[in-house]
Amino acid sequence: MRFSIAIVLLIGLVVGGTFGYATIEGWSIADSLYMRVITVTTVGYGEVNTLTPAGRHFTILLLLFSIGTAGYSVTTLLSFIFEGQILQLVRGRRMERSIASLSDHYSICGCGVVGKEVALEFRHVDKPFVIVERSPEESEMGRDESVLFVQGDAEEETLLEAGIEGPKV
Repeated sequence: MRFSIAIVLLIGLVVGGTFGYATIEGWSIADSLYMRVITVTTVGYGEVNTLTPAGRHFTILLLLFSIGTAGYSVTTLLSFIFEGQILQLVRGRRMERSIASLSDHYSICGCGVVGKEVALEFRHVDKPFVIVERSPEESEMGRDESVLFVQGDAEEETLLEAGIEGPKV
C-alpha cells in the first residue's frame, strides 16, 4: 500500500508540476514537462524560458515537495525490500498457484492445537492439505514454507480460495 502511495505521489508531482508551469508561465505541455523533469531530477540545465516571480515561487515549492516525496519513496522502497515484503508477495503468489493446482485435498480450518495435529498427520501420510487461518504468521506451521495457507475466516470466499471446488484450470 505504501509503495502504491509513493508511486501516485511521484506521478502526481510530475503531472501537477507540468500543469503548474503550463498555467503559471503559459508554456506548452512539452516545455512544461521538460522543465518539470529537469527540476525534479535536479539536473540543473537552464530554464526553457525565463521564469516569472510566480514561476520561481512555484519551482521552490515544487522542489520542496519533490525532496519530501523522493525521501518517502526511497524509504518505502528500501523498507519494501528489507522488510521482506517482496519475498512475501512472491511466496503468496507461489502459494496461490500451488493451491489452484491442488485436487483431492483437505482444508483445515484453524491451526490451533487440533488443527496443527491434523496437519502433521496429513503431512505424515503425504495427503495434500490447505490451512485456513485468521493469523498464519502466529501459527507454528506458519513459519513452514511448505505448508499452504489461506488467510481469513472459514467463510465461503476464503474456502473457495483454499480450493474446495477443485483445481482451477
